[in-house]
Amino acid sequence: MKGFFAHTAHEVSCETISNAIRIINDAGNVEVKSWLNLQIAGKYIIDVVCDEIKNRNYF
Repeated sequence: MKGFFAHTAHEVSCETISNAIRIINDAGNVEVKSWLNLQIAGKYIIDVVCDEIKNRNYF
């Protein structure tokens, strides 16, 4: 199963959410990505995020 977690860019939230995503992924049952893990350079962020959501089992 693959998931995507959308969240604010607030520094404290990013750190907390990134830690939670790492714990979830380390368990090995699912793969969760954050928009922080996407290759966005030179692209519109909304396009990259929407494409990633389409390629995931849950959002």
